[in-house]
Order: sequence, then structure tokens, then C-alpha cells
Amino acid sequence: GSLRRTTMVRMLSLTLSLFLVGVGIQPGAVVALQARSPAPAAAIAPSTRRAILTSLVAIGTSVAVTTTTTTTTTSSSSTNAHAYDIPEQKSYSTNARNMNRLSAGDQSGGSTYDNNPSTTAGGKRRAMTGCKVPAARYKAKVKDEKTCNQRVLAGDYDFMLEALRELECSTCPYGIQGA
Repeated sequence: GSLRRTTMVRMLSLTLSLFLVGVGIQPGAVVALQARSPAPAAAIAPSTRRAILTSLVAIGTSVAVTTTTTTTTTSSSSTNAHAYDIPEQKSYSTNARNMNRLSAGDQSGGSTYDNNPSTTAGGKRRAMTGCKVPAARYKAKVKDEKTCNQRVLAGDYDFMLEALRELECSTCPYGIQGA
């Protein structure tokens, strides 16, 4: 009875302190709770973990809101002293890394593209990719994809590589701005 109640009060107090530290509030800033004499056993309803955690979250949220409100109203020119940056999270799977990259606005597929290839075959491959993108064809002043492909396969691919260099974008699909 009494020992169990005391243990639960201590656990609640410790959990509240840890929660407040996690939110960024120093436990010393919170008004200390006064210890009260235990209530008669008949008046105490059986408590559950859910009830304790619900109370903890409600208390923590109200204290956090109160602290944030007073901080912002007293010093409007400075930022919240209790705020902190969340460090970048480590991604352990390829799917998570791709989702993080896409969320950041990078649509390149994680690839890097070379608009200055060292071989003739590499230049033709890159130019053929450029022929598929309307923005690159417009920049190269070619009317359609068929004409562009014919010029590239005939060996004249520098016109498209020059257009691709002007449209280079490391976070765009195919590395081409407007693709």
C-alpha cells in the first residue's frame, strides 16, 4: 500500500523530470511538488500505466506551453532559450536514404551525370539522353527527338552536350534542368 504509492510517486516525479529535460525545460524551473500525506486506502482508485502516462503528458505539455509562451512574450527579439536543433538522423537502409534524398528535393536518383565525357561513346550516350528531354532539345535548337537522335548517331553530338552543360542541375532528373 504505502510503499507502493511512494514508489509510484517517485517514479512519476523522475519520469516527469526526464520528460521535461527531453522537451528542453530544466526541472528546476518547474515549481516543486509538495509531498502530501497519503490518502486513505479506500479513496485511492487503482492506477494504471496509461493513466500515469496520460497525466504526465498533460502536465508536461501544459508546462512546456506555459514556458514557451512566457519566453516568447518577454523577449520577442530573441529566440526560445529552451529550443534546440534535432540532429540529422542516420539512415540504415537504401529505401530510407532515398526517401530522405527525395524529401530534401533531390530528384536525381542519387546519380551523378557527366556532361564532359572522355570517350566518344560516352558523349553519344549522354547526348542521346539529352535528346529525350524537351528542354534540352529546345536549348539545342532541335525541332524533334528523331532529328536530334539522327544528328547524334551521325557523330555530331557536341551541340547537345553544350546545351546539357548550360542546363546542368545536380538535383534534377537525368541531371538536366527542366527534365
